Amino acid sequence: GNGASDVVYRVERFTNTITNMDFELPPALADFDSIMYARFDCGSNEIDCDDSASPTGGETISLAFVNNNIRYLWVDGYMGDEGSFGLTVTPTP
Repeated sequence: GNGASDVVYRVERFTNTITNMDFELPPALADFDSIMYARFDCGSNEIDCDDSASPTGGETISLAFVNNNIRYLWVDGYMGDEGSFGLTVTPTP
């Protein structure tokens, strides 16, 4: 967002039994004001977006995997903010 560096993850489920994946930027693992959003591909509209009120992380997104196996997840900085972060991923069968 607004000139901040971002990281894009290509997320692919490895088995059809996984129907959902939860992604979280825990506040304890982020040192900047972050934004997280997801798309079906690099050019499509957003599937989901979260910008928590926390100045350090706190975003969560839950993505369903039904018709295809690939999603793209962006971790970005609010208003040009940047830093380090840890991302947790929880698949649900």
